[in-house]
Amino acid sequence: MAKEQFETHASEGDYGRAVIAGMRGLVHWRKLLDGDGLAGWRSGNPLRRQGERLAEVWNRSGEAIIGDDVDGCGERLLAGEAAWADYEFSVLVTPISGGNAQLQFRLSEDGEGYYLFDMLLGLQALALSVRREGGAFEKLSVVNFPLEIGREYDVLIAARERSLTSYIDGKLMNQLTDFSYRSGPVALSVWQSKTAFRDPRLRLLG
Repeated sequence: MAKEQFETHASEGDYGRAVIAGMRGLVHWRKLLDGDGLAGWRSGNPLRRQGERLAEVWNRSGEAIIGDDVDGCGERLLAGEAAWADYEFSVLVTPISGGNAQLQFRLSEDGEGYYLFDMLLGLQALALSVRREGGAFEKLSVVNFPLEIGREYDVLIAARERSLTSYIDGKLMNQLTDFSYRSGPVALSVWQSKTAFRDPRLRLLG
């Protein structure tokens, strides 16, 4: 029966994973990039006014959002709400230049605290870190992984209560428990780098 359930609900749009069927019914992926431009996304740098330098850093090409941090200060583009708690965040990530390709999730309401998925091209590793309010970063999990400029990676971040896991191309990478931040939106991030993010999706689990 489990096999039949998987085959019935699996589709190419689910990145090879079946639609989740549980007590609350079917849980489908939701596209985070619809229409033209960057509708539904917002600038997330707390040091800048809303929309300031948005067009200079971020642009849209088809189903891809391209971020280029030209001055090295770091920029992020947010989607979602403070109430988002348990979810799966999926996006195709292509490092174009620089040493890092990054995603942030469960951002605090002031934007100062969050979890960070960091593709460390220089160290050839994947890290899940937490940024404490006040600015201190703590790496919670680091695994060795071969990374290449110009290659597209299928990244999935799963946040379920205390459980935080990451996957690359369907393979489990980081796995840990932490409850510093219990909810918050997701973000695309560039820091001293240029990165393409294609087809971002989210599935709310609770």
